[in-house]
Amino acid sequence: MKLFDATIKNKTENLTKQNFQEANGFIIAFSLANTNSFVRARGLIQKVIDVKGEDCPMILVGTQMEVEYRIKSNQPNRLANDYKMDYMTVSAKTGEGIEQMMETIQGLTFKQKIVPEIKAAREISESG
Repeated sequence: MKLFDATIKNKTENLTKQNFQEANGFIIAFSLANTNSFVRARGLIQKVIDVKGEDCPMILVGTQMEVEYRIKSNQPNRLANDYKMDYMTVSAKTGEGIEQMMETIQGLTFKQKIVPEIKAAREISESG
């Protein structure tokens, strides 16, 4: 699975279509302590959809779960629901939620991308 950091401030504007094409799935991360980070996450979701399509595996992740939230608790859930994504919170400081986040994106990527490719390859080999 290919991952890259697209959450660094102002870096998302410079991401190229090639970066997105190489990725198998996306973790759209934002800081629960930073409202601007949350706003950028919405734009990044739309950019991924524009390049990869709506069926691309993505999860929305609120980081810094150990600090005081500046994002209203219903906003991330609403955003995730709007785009039919899973939403979870994590803490890099304590490690809480990190393993679940990775298992979730790996599972989605396998289910949505790898399994269909395997099925298509089987169909080609069986018909040829």
